[in-house]
Amino acid sequence: EIKSVSKAYKFKKIYNLGFETIKLDTYPINKVTKKLSEVVNNCKPNIIYCPNETDVHTDHQITYKACRILGKSFRFPFIKKILSYEVLSETDSNFFEKKLFKPNYFINIEKYLEKKIKIMKIYKSELKKFPFPRSAETIRSLSRIRGSQSNFKNAEAFKLIKEIY
Repeated sequence: EIKSVSKAYKFKKIYNLGFETIKLDTYPINKVTKKLSEVVNNCKPNIIYCPNETDVHTDHQITYKACRILGKSFRFPFIKKILSYEVLSETDSNFFEKKLFKPNYFINIEKYLEKKIKIMKIYKSELKKFPFPRSAETIRSLSRIRGSQSNFKNAEAFKLIKEIY
Protein backbone atom coordinates (compact mmCIF):
# COMPACT_ATOMS: atom_id res chain seq x y z
CA GLU A 1 0.00 0.00 0.00
CA ILE A 2 2.78 2.44 0.89
CA LYS A 3 4.58 1.75 -2.40
CA SER A 4 1.34 2.29 -4.33
CA VAL A 5 0.63 5.56 -2.54
CA SER A 6 4.21 6.68 -3.10
CA LYS A 7 3.85 5.98 -6.80
CA ALA A 8 0.47 7.78 -7.01
CA TYR A 9 1.93 10.90 -5.38
CA LYS A 10 5.21 10.56 -7.32
CA PHE A 11 7.35 10.66 -4.18
CA LYS A 12 11.05 10.65 -4.96
CA LYS A 13 11.84 8.46 -1.98
CA ILE A 14 10.21 6.82 1.02
CA TYR A 15 11.93 5.94 4.28
CA ASN A 16 11.29 2.90 6.45
CA LEU A 17 12.69 3.48 9.92
CA GLY A 18 12.24 -0.15 10.92
CA PHE A 19 9.80 0.35 13.79
CA GLU A 20 6.90 -2.06 14.27
CA THR A 21 3.44 -0.66 13.58
CA ILE A 22 1.32 0.03 16.67
CA LYS A 23 4.36 -0.55 18.90
CA LEU A 24 6.18 2.76 18.67
CA ASP A 25 5.68 3.27 22.40
CA THR A 26 7.88 0.22 23.07
CA TYR A 27 10.97 2.01 21.69
CA PRO A 28 12.96 4.63 23.61
CA ILE A 29 11.92 8.09 22.39
CA ASN A 30 15.56 9.04 21.81
CA LYS A 31 15.87 6.15 19.31
CA VAL A 32 12.78 7.39 17.45
CA THR A 33 14.00 11.00 17.41
CA LYS A 34 17.49 9.93 16.27
CA LYS A 35 16.13 8.02 13.26
CA LEU A 36 13.73 10.85 12.43
CA SER A 37 16.58 13.37 12.63
CA GLU A 38 18.67 11.26 10.25
CA VAL A 39 15.88 11.22 7.65
CA VAL A 40 15.20 14.94 8.02
CA ASN A 41 18.91 15.78 7.71
CA ASN A 42 19.08 13.59 4.61
CA CYS A 43 16.16 15.13 2.71
CA LYS A 44 16.18 18.64 4.27
CA PRO A 45 12.46 19.50 3.97
CA ASN A 46 11.18 23.06 4.37
CA ILE A 47 7.84 21.91 5.80
CA ILE A 48 7.15 19.16 8.31
CA TYR A 49 3.68 17.63 8.69
CA CYS A 50 3.08 15.62 11.84
CA PRO A 51 0.08 14.16 13.67
CA ASN A 52 -1.62 16.37 16.22
CA GLU A 53 -0.65 16.07 19.87
CA THR A 54 -4.26 15.22 20.82
CA ASP A 55 -4.51 12.06 18.70
CA VAL A 56 -5.61 9.00 20.65
CA HIS A 57 -3.42 6.72 18.52
CA THR A 58 -0.27 6.01 20.55
CA ASP A 59 2.00 5.85 17.49
CA HIS A 60 0.73 9.28 16.46
CA GLN A 61 1.45 10.68 19.93
CA ILE A 62 5.00 9.34 19.84
CA THR A 63 5.51 10.69 16.32
CA TYR A 64 4.32 14.13 17.42
CA LYS A 65 6.71 14.05 20.40
CA ALA A 66 9.58 13.03 18.14
CA CYS A 67 8.73 15.84 15.69
CA ARG A 68 9.00 18.46 18.44
CA ILE A 69 12.80 18.26 18.19
CA LEU A 70 12.50 19.52 14.61
CA GLY A 71 11.53 22.91 15.98
CA LYS A 72 15.15 23.50 16.99
CA SER A 73 16.24 25.96 14.32
CA PHE A 74 19.90 25.69 15.28
CA ARG A 75 19.83 21.96 14.44
CA PHE A 76 17.44 22.10 11.46
CA PRO A 77 17.75 25.59 9.92
CA PHE A 78 16.15 24.47 6.65
CA ILE A 79 12.78 23.73 8.33
CA LYS A 80 10.64 26.83 7.99
CA LYS A 81 7.22 25.49 8.95
CA ILE A 82 5.81 22.72 11.14
CA LEU A 83 2.13 21.84 10.82
CA SER A 84 0.14 19.23 12.72
CA TYR A 85 -2.77 17.59 10.97
CA GLU A 86 -5.95 15.84 12.00
CA VAL A 87 -6.62 12.15 11.39
CA LEU A 88 -10.20 10.96 11.05
CA SER A 89 -11.13 8.62 13.92
CA GLU A 90 -7.97 9.51 15.87
CA THR A 91 -7.79 13.26 16.42
CA ASP A 92 -11.53 13.64 17.00
CA SER A 93 -11.77 10.71 19.44
CA ASN A 94 -10.01 12.46 22.30
CA PHE A 95 -12.97 12.69 24.69
CA PHE A 96 -11.08 12.67 27.97
CA GLU A 97 -8.58 15.45 27.56
CA LYS A 98 -9.33 19.13 27.53
CA LYS A 99 -7.00 19.50 24.57
CA LEU A 100 -8.83 19.56 21.27
CA PHE A 101 -7.65 20.03 17.73
CA LYS A 102 -7.99 23.76 17.09
CA PRO A 103 -6.90 24.48 13.54
CA ASN A 104 -5.41 27.85 12.72
CA TYR A 105 -4.02 27.12 9.26
CA PHE A 106 -6.09 26.09 6.22
CA ILE A 107 -5.12 24.95 2.73
CA ASN A 108 -7.49 24.98 -0.23
CA ILE A 109 -7.75 21.40 -1.56
CA GLU A 110 -10.62 21.85 -4.01
CA LYS A 111 -8.42 20.80 -6.97
CA TYR A 112 -7.01 17.80 -5.10
CA LEU A 113 -9.94 16.36 -3.13
CA GLU A 114 -10.92 13.64 -5.60
CA LYS A 115 -7.28 12.61 -6.08
CA LYS A 116 -6.89 12.44 -2.29
CA ILE A 117 -9.91 10.14 -2.02
CA LYS A 118 -8.73 8.00 -4.94
CA ILE A 119 -5.33 7.56 -3.30
CA MET A 120 -6.90 6.96 0.12
CA LYS A 121 -8.79 4.03 -1.45
CA ILE A 122 -5.42 2.30 -1.87
CA TYR A 123 -5.47 1.79 1.90
CA LYS A 124 -8.06 -1.00 1.82
CA SER A 125 -7.90 -1.59 5.58
CA GLU A 126 -8.29 2.11 6.41
CA LEU A 127 -11.16 3.26 4.16
CA LYS A 128 -14.59 1.75 4.73
CA LYS A 129 -18.19 2.63 3.91
CA PHE A 130 -19.96 5.52 5.64
CA PRO A 131 -20.68 6.02 8.55
CA PHE A 132 -17.18 4.72 9.25
CA PRO A 133 -15.04 7.77 10.19
CA ARG A 134 -12.54 7.08 7.42
CA SER A 135 -14.90 6.93 4.44
CA ALA A 136 -14.92 8.88 1.20
CA GLU A 137 -18.11 10.61 2.33
CA THR A 138 -16.58 11.64 5.66
CA ILE A 139 -13.44 12.93 3.95
CA ARG A 140 -15.61 15.05 1.65
CA SER A 141 -17.72 16.26 4.58
CA LEU A 142 -14.73 17.28 6.68
CA SER A 143 -13.20 19.09 3.71
CA ARG A 144 -16.44 21.05 3.31
CA ILE A 145 -16.55 21.95 7.00
CA ARG A 146 -12.91 23.07 6.93
CA GLY A 147 -13.64 24.90 3.69
CA SER A 148 -16.54 26.76 5.28
CA GLN A 149 -14.23 27.83 8.10
CA SER A 150 -11.77 29.32 5.64
CA ASN A 151 -13.92 30.55 2.73
CA PHE A 152 -12.95 27.69 0.41
CA LYS A 153 -15.19 24.97 -1.03
CA ASN A 154 -12.84 22.30 0.34
CA ALA A 155 -9.93 22.68 2.72
CA GLU A 156 -7.61 20.76 4.98
CA ALA A 157 -7.00 22.17 8.42
CA PHE A 158 -3.78 22.21 10.39
CA LYS A 159 -2.42 23.60 13.60
CA LEU A 160 0.56 25.81 12.90
CA ILE A 161 3.28 24.78 15.34
CA LYS A 162 6.10 26.96 14.03
CA GLU A 163 6.77 29.22 11.08
CA ILE A 164 9.89 31.12 10.17
CA TYR A 165 9.77 33.65 7.35
